[in-house]
Amino acid sequence: MPLSPALIHREPGSRKYIPSPFYYALVALVFILLVYIAMTLIPRGDEGGLYLPAFKQAFATWPRLDLSPYWPVSSFYLWIVASIQTLAGNQPTLIQTGRLLSLVCWIVVVLRLLATGYRTGLLVLFNPYVLIYAIRAHPFVPSILLFYGFWTLTRRNQRMGWLLLPWAVNFQVFMAGAVGLFTPEWPLRRGEMLRALLVGLLVVVGVLLTFLTWGGIYPENFTKHHFYRTFQEHGKPTFSYIWSVPMLAGLVFWVAGCRTVTQMKENARYSLAVLVVTAMGGLFLALSTDMIGITRDVMRRAGQPGWVGLYCLAGLGWLRLHRSHYLVFCGLLASALTLVSLHYFYERLTVFALIAPCLAWCCTGETDADDWSILLVCGLCLAGSIAYQFHGSL
Repeated sequence: MPLSPALIHREPGSRKYIPSPFYYALVALVFILLVYIAMTLIPRGDEGGLYLPAFKQAFATWPRLDLSPYWPVSSFYLWIVASIQTLAGNQPTLIQTGRLLSLVCWIVVVLRLLATGYRTGLLVLFNPYVLIYAIRAHPFVPSILLFYGFWTLTRRNQRMGWLLLPWAVNFQVFMAGAVGLFTPEWPLRRGEMLRALLVGLLVVVGVLLTFLTWGGIYPENFTKHHFYRTFQEHGKPTFSYIWSVPMLAGLVFWVAGCRTVTQMKENARYSLAVLVVTAMGGLFLALSTDMIGITRDVMRRAGQPGWVGLYCLAGLGWLRLHRSHYLVFCGLLASALTLVSLHYFYERLTVFALIAPCLAWCCTGETDADDWSILLVCGLCLAGSIAYQFHGSL
């Protein structure tokens, strides 16, 4: 099926730009640091208290799938980690095996972005949360690799790419935001509608894979956990994600967007719409949401107005985008809707949900010339991530 103009792949050969050695030097430095941290950092937080028991249980049942994981983690992901651990023997440990798998997936995507010239994608892959989970035994970063494979292959009209989407969704349901990225343009065309329907069906397949292996919406063992009984068994849907995901995605657009101040003034209606919607989002978050997550201590010291203000500042990054980039908005909205059923608000889940749509957006067009702002932002994100590795709780 033909792709819409916004998603057409451009061959790297048509680019005049060759990735700068500075980018490769940065990636090499980061990779060495992350390998060291991955092999030496003591498991803690969710990784030590929740994922380690899940890995041990899956390893004990291998080569069979663990159909009732200790924690709601993809049974197929647990099987892969257990398989690698079986081949590796006693060293490294299960946690280190999971960490190295995440790190390999991260470096593969980063190197592909450099090789194809889509350097703005580094803003997504160097997000501090992504760097943290790049050396965590967690399916988040492997799901990014699966989504990236799906996105790049389907844009080249290679059918193999479609097979990767269900597994990406199975690893992390946030990847279901791919549906929004294929929203048909107006006037509707038969080919675009069929493609959107196909993506929707593949997302459903990924969700069904999860439910079938777990025997329900959640694994039986997880429903016995105090976290489920405290946070998920009772409560109300969290509609705050519908606002927080698009707003926080604006951090990427502040750097990667291309609208100038003059263009913002020329397109005053669109700029005014961004300001109004951002203000509405901030008001909704302020009235309905309490910040919970790994930054909660810092945010609570700043107070409710402080962290809501930061979200609003991030949301203004949409001023840097043209109205034609509605596909990334639809992708972000679809990703956010996958989180509404949760009864709690985690800022890291907001970040998880924005990664796939923003990465896809960064890979849809020609990149500009060398931009030191990308290196600068990546360096700052790296510094923040390293500081968290030694002082954070995850």
